[in-house]
Amino acid sequence: MHLRNIFISTLITLAGLVPAKVYAQDIEEELRHLDATINMADEYYRNKETLISSLESLLTYPNTSAEQQFTIYGQLYKENYAYSFDRALSALNKQEELAKNLGDTEKLQVKLDKAMLFATAGLYLEARDIVDNQLDTTKLTKDQKIEYYYTMQRFWKDYKEYSDGKDIMGEPVPSRYRYFRDKYIESTDESDLRHNQLIIFNLMDDEKVAEADSLNMGLLAGLDSLSHEYAIMSYYQALISERKGDPKGRLHWLIKSATIDFRNAVKDYASLSSIATDILDSDVERSSRYIQRCIEDALFYNAKLRPWQLARLLPDIDNAYKNKQELAQSKMTKNIRVISAISIMLLLVSIALLFFFKRKAEASNELEEELAEYQLKVGELEKKNAIVLEAFDRLSASNNTKKEQIVSLLSACNTYLDKAKKSLSPEQREAELKQYYNIFDNAFLQMYPTFVEDFNALLRPEQRIELKKDDILTTELRIFALIRLGVTQSSTIASLLRYSVNTIYNYRAQIKNAALNEREDFEKRVKKIGSIDF
Repeated sequence: MHLRNIFISTLITLAGLVPAKVYAQDIEEELRHLDATINMADEYYRNKETLISSLESLLTYPNTSAEQQFTIYGQLYKENYAYSFDRALSALNKQEELAKNLGDTEKLQVKLDKAMLFATAGLYLEARDIVDNQLDTTKLTKDQKIEYYYTMQRFWKDYKEYSDGKDIMGEPVPSRYRYFRDKYIESTDESDLRHNQLIIFNLMDDEKVAEADSLNMGLLAGLDSLSHEYAIMSYYQALISERKGDPKGRLHWLIKSATIDFRNAVKDYASLSSIATDILDSDVERSSRYIQRCIEDALFYNAKLRPWQLARLLPDIDNAYKNKQELAQSKMTKNIRVISAISIMLLLVSIALLFFFKRKAEASNELEEELAEYQLKVGELEKKNAIVLEAFDRLSASNNTKKEQIVSLLSACNTYLDKAKKSLSPEQREAELKQYYNIFDNAFLQMYPTFVEDFNALLRPEQRIELKKDDILTTELRIFALIRLGVTQSSTIASLLRYSVNTIYNYRAQIKNAALNEREDFEKRVKKIGSIDF
């Protein structure tokens, strides 16, 4: 490391010996600042689009050479790398066409960039095909060899997280990314930011958290605090804080990372979803809003990895909403009971007074006025009772947000399957489709855990559905699960479940014919499964 970074790291290490923190204490204020930045995201995206358009306009200049076009498409790839997967891939495809008339160096560079793009986007089969079958490592330049090491360690590291660390061909995944990580470190020096990043990962793997903390904070001190690199290093610092047992520090650095991501118009990020997870118990509304934003940006970026990751968060958000809803409903129930009891008491008092006043002829006008006042109070209490009931209905309606998130995510995954269909073998498509169904089944059953039992209760005993050993939901159950989520059009259900419209129609008719009661009201009863009656 440079002497400046060593000096800063030493000061930070010494500062850790006293109670003072190196981050702001007011997390709520930082979250408000993040919210304000997210509200301005469209402006940052417009600036990004303007920059991309400016680069694209350079391609229209007359007499632009193939080498110059290759360079411009390289800049377009970099600008879109964390902004739009489709545009980044399109720029690399244009480079690949140009490279046919250039040299081996350009051809190999495109292959390296494609492998890196596919790996970070979660397209591991495509990335593996490039590095195994299309990339001749014997022809790489020295710099390309170093980039190859970085790409490979990134591929194996991300693949480990995607595959839960399962071995490949008998060799543990960690040994592979550690090998390429060490090769990169050996081939570079301390002036290279990635060199230091990979050292930090090694230190964390070796449980040397204090050393990783010191090195990372030193690097942060030397970076532009609004740069994309600062956002990345802030995310690493959040991971280090988590290892240190410092949840407030973790949240602080995640907020910094997410704020800078939005300022730099980054669509492929991890910090905001991590924040949503951390604040789920304390601020479910904000957490849900952040997840909705993550889903929108993941759909815009259009890669595979992020939607799968976000799918895992939906059940937790659903449980948090249910807990909050149940607490609010409990309070409302108590308030309504109190109001109802008072209303009854006032009504009884009014009746008693009416009986008493009728027996007394004296001062009849005064007694009638007092009786009217009591009746007015009863009317006011009844209005308040109606307001409380209306608030209860609004709270129940918030459940629609979670349903829309599941359907939105299912649609995004379905779009990916359509795009990936041509590049995957039948076995790979079958595996992806099975995973697609499992994600929907698990997310749905987290929201409605007794759906299968409640659904069977609507059918005649001999027609009830028995799940096979390896099934979570059958096709019939998935169809009516979507109907429970509000998707009623057979054409939409057919698209999401990847069946023909006639198949969906036949399944619906068959199940209705097996209904225990009137078949015309069957789907209405399905839509009430899991509802909380008041």
